[in-house]
Amino acid sequence: MARSKSARARTVPRQEKRPAANELDLDEQIREAKLAELEKDKVFLIETAKVLTELSALRRDQRPAFDLFFKRFSYLALIRQPEKLETVLAQIEFGARDVLQRFTAYASRFKVWLKRGSTLSVLPQPPFRPNLRANLVNGRCESADPEEPGVPVIFDYIFDDDDAQIPSAKLAELEQKGLARFMQVEDKIGRSALNDIEGCAYDPGAVTFILHQAERPYIHVLVGENVRTDDQWKAAGKVINDLQKKLYGRSKAGRPRNVAKLKRAIGLLSAPTSALKQLAYYGLDSTPENANDLAANQVYLSRVSRLVRRKDSPYALTKVRR
Repeated sequence: MARSKSARARTVPRQEKRPAANELDLDEQIREAKLAELEKDKVFLIETAKVLTELSALRRDQRPAFDLFFKRFSYLALIRQPEKLETVLAQIEFGARDVLQRFTAYASRFKVWLKRGSTLSVLPQPPFRPNLRANLVNGRCESADPEEPGVPVIFDYIFDDDDAQIPSAKLAELEQKGLARFMQVEDKIGRSALNDIEGCAYDPGAVTFILHQAERPYIHVLVGENVRTDDQWKAAGKVINDLQKKLYGRSKAGRPRNVAKLKRAIGLLSAPTSALKQLAYYGLDSTPENANDLAANQVYLSRVSRLVRRKDSPYALTKVRR
């Protein structure tokens, strides 16, 4: 009996089937661009500093737990085999388990995974392409263009649809600006959670907001065919702003944070105390009138330090049963 596609994908070494070199080059360019964009985001910088601080301590103090998790679990497993997370975490003590749960929620939120080396860092994860396509099979997304039996599969690319028929030129324009993505899901049988949601929540004259409480909250918007784009959709945008603030701690109002200063402060927090004081005095704030203001710089560093060391999250994490 032939093995399932998912079983084949797990057992075939990744290097046996790879995309063309030019596609890999494009993916690396996209990865670098996404990382550069993330590093402009103050929330990403603070949350990254939090998880890397905790993971560095975990690797130093509880190396077996750290190695067990990252050898047994990956970003691919996070998106394709979330049930495996509980199995892996159940083998880890509670304190380390909490750290790793916070990391997986963070990884899912920003679509990144840990890069291990002498120092820890994170990298954006695929799929990177703007157009995706999938078949719903037994309630799960599978490739719309499956390989023949025995052909190795790389999950990073199974949903990419470079030949997508985008239904709107306006959508294509947004994609080119990096402001939108398009996924076509084909469901010939109609026995999935999507059908249940559409059956009970869809209203042709309304915008339905769907809050999916998973490892983190996700906002889905189901748009009725009679929704007015002038007043009704504009009002829905204000709802999205409010939900972003309440669920993710995002705020579009107020004075923009100095991201360059924030990055310098986060970098200084790992420096020795003597170096920290010296660098804070001479180089934390590039504003000429504040460059040598030790008191102001120390207050700022203290505030950033409290943010980085907070173990709570803007949203509730899914807990493994204890």
